Formats: sequence, C-alpha cells, structure tokens
Amino acid sequence: MDLSNIIDRNYSSKIKGLRMDLVHDDRANIIGEEDRLSNLPEDIIHHILSYLDMQYVVQTCRLSKRWKHTWTSITYLRLNGDDKELFPSLSDFSEFVKCALSHRNNQTEAEVELTFTGSTKNSDVRNIINDVCLHNVRKLIMTWFSRSIHDFLPFLFSSHTLKHLTLNNKCHHLSAKIRIPKSDWDLPALETLYLSYMCFEVSRDGNDKSLSLFSKCVNLKDLTFHKCYLDPLEIFNVCCPKLSNLSIINTLKFPKAVNLVAPHLKNLTATVAPVRHKSAINKYLHFSTERFNSLETVNLSLGNSRCDKNIYVPVLLNMFKKFSNAKDLILDVYIIEDQISPTPCPFNNLKSLKIGNVTRSNRIAKHRSEKVKNYLLRNSPNATFIMNLPKSQKRSRQKVYTDTMANKVAKLETAKDEAIAVASSLDVWYGGMLENGIALKNENAEQENEPKRK
Repeated sequence: MDLSNIIDRNYSSKIKGLRMDLVHDDRANIIGEEDRLSNLPEDIIHHILSYLDMQYVVQTCRLSKRWKHTWTSITYLRLNGDDKELFPSLSDFSEFVKCALSHRNNQTEAEVELTFTGSTKNSDVRNIINDVCLHNVRKLIMTWFSRSIHDFLPFLFSSHTLKHLTLNNKCHHLSAKIRIPKSDWDLPALETLYLSYMCFEVSRDGNDKSLSLFSKCVNLKDLTFHKCYLDPLEIFNVCCPKLSNLSIINTLKFPKAVNLVAPHLKNLTATVAPVRHKSAINKYLHFSTERFNSLETVNLSLGNSRCDKNIYVPVLLNMFKKFSNAKDLILDVYIIEDQISPTPCPFNNLKSLKIGNVTRSNRIAKHRSEKVKNYLLRNSPNATFIMNLPKSQKRSRQKVYTDTMANKVAKLETAKDEAIAVASSLDVWYGGMLENGIALKNENAEQENEPKRK
C-alpha cells in the first residue's frame, strides 16, 4: 500500500478542517497574510500532531509545501487499527503501519501507542508488532481486544532499545488469557513495565513450578501488575536490582509465594486478597522475602471483603513484620481488624499513617480505626495520622434554621420587589387614566361653551 493511497482515500474531515485554518505559503506571499500555524516551532507542531492518529498525521503532508515532510520526524505515533473506515481489515492496517514507519526518520527515538482488535495468532498482528519493534521504539503502549487464549510474541521481549512497555488487553472475559513467554525477558534498557490482564503460567505437566522473567531487566525501576493471573505458580521470582516502585493491584489469582529480590525498593502498593477469591488456589498475597530494608511507603488494600479472617489476620501480621522499616503506611479501611491490636507493633519508624476508603456505611471500621491507630503508632508517637472521612450530608439544627430563614428572607425580598413593580405599574396606569380623564373633561367643556360664544 502506497502512502498516497491512504492520503487520497477517504480524505479526513479533521485534516480538511485544519487546512481551512492554514494559508498556503504561495497564497500568503501574494495577499500578504501570515501562515501562523506553519510558523510555529517544530516541537510545538509535533506536540499538536501527537494528539492525532497516525493516518491523519500522514495526511498533513498535503496541507502545504512546509508540511510535506513534517510528519516524518514526529516522536509520538498513534497507530489505531480500530478505525474501520480507513482499515476494513487487519491486513490493511498492517500495510499502512509498515509503509508509514518505513518513511519515518528513524534517527529520532519514537513513542508508539498501538491499538488493534485481534489475536496474536494472526499473522498480520505479528507483522504489525514486528514492524513497530524494528524502528527505534523507546516507549510502546499496546492495547488490544481479543477473546481467545493465545501466547504472546517472544520477539517483543528481546528489545535493547525499549525503555517503557505497557501491555493491556481490553477484553476482561475469563477466557481472554494472554500467556507470557516463560524465558527471561531480554530487555536491558527497560525502566517501566505495566502489565494488565496478562497470564503467567508454568507448563501443564507440573515440571516447572517457578517462574523468573526479569533477571535481565537490569534497569527496571517501575513494575506494575494489574489484574493479572499468577496462578498456578509455586514461586514467582521478581529479581530486579534497581527496582524502586512495585504495584500488585487487584490480582485475579496469586502464586503460592512471590520471591522479591529488590534491594532498592522504596514504594510498594499491593492488594492482599485476590479479586476472584472463590476460584483462587492461593487465597492471599505472600512474600517469601524476609525483610525490605529500603522500603519507605507501603499502600495495602484488601481487594475482597469476603475473606476468612482466621487466615487473613496472621497473613497481614506477617506482612507488617516484613514492612517494619516503612516510614509511610497507607491502609484501606477494610483491611483493619481488631485482632491485630494485642500483638506487638512491628513499626518503629513511621512518620505517617493514613486510612482511606472510609464511607458513611462502614462506621464500625471508623470506630475500629482508633484501636488500630493506637496499635500501629505505639512506637511512633510523633507520626501524623490521617483519615479521609466523607463530608457529612446531615445539617445541624442551627444550619437548618439559618438556611430556612435565609430562604424566607430571599422569598420576602423577591415578593417585595414584585409588589413594588406591580404598584409602580398601577401608578403609571392610574396616572395615564387620570390624565386621559382630565383631557376628555376639558374637551367636553369646550364643546359645550362653543354654542354660547356664537
């Protein structure tokens, strides 16, 4: 597919509208008008184009001579295959991606946002991802929709230029599992990794009971698992020497244990219980690591209120011991239990304690939080305590009285203004009638005196 076909076919109304705001260079010289948009600095033009899908960005080459090659040097590329008007099939989108990237200036690093519908079993999808990975991409945000179970492409996990990677399956159906390659990911430049609705599995024969993926990601600093399947793993190894921020949020299924080797970990956000609690083999998040010495901020939420407290409370207390060096502790109100109070407090260096997600419906948790506060801040008396209470909707008697009187005064003022307006209108009407009556009386008197004069 030639780029001119994309440009000529279905000429976009977005670009037509943009063209109306532009004055061509030649026309500008003739009539003396200034092409203000084209005269903007290159980086500002690139920023404006970053909000458009790539198929519309390419079409800007028809705006004027100044714009002919502008699109080839933009650094943020939105490749949207869900535009069925331009791309009736994945093969059409695949051809466009290949052609557009081949005309791009690859000396500049690119950030790519790729969106499509289809399974990675599809050869066109494989070609699209392969073409993207071959063009000096430093950041890739890939979002797709697929209901089938399929393996992800292994060559995506062997890039030496990729610094930021986001993988997100928009289909949240139980059958839509995306299996990740089991071998170590060779991504030495990767710094940020975000995974959503991804499935981490071992072989079904039961020989492999552990999984280790990140040992070659030596520069990884931010790692997020969002609604991922980590079951039926025995041990999930996360070994990242530079990891600073870890989030394990709303996990669908947990492994038996997470072996976290991250000596520089500072911030940890975790959901303690799996979202799908009944079908999970492992009911709670468990770290096999003994202690996190560099940890500063811990943010814990329950994730599932229907938990067996006899199992849950010991798990939570064990977590507290591992996080004892934390300085800032954030707890979901549902994670609070009375049973934790009698045990020795493991925290000695807390600077702040925050309890969130408090609503009017969980008043019991509000009262319970006072005991938990005394327990967690037992060894940190100078720490700050914060509870995000909802604003009360119930008004006090004085407030009701004040509001009522204010409404009454406002109504009286309105009625007074209306009465004045009516009275003023009556005065004008009465005055007019009186003047008309006097004039009529004088006219009659003159008519009566007229015969006498004759």
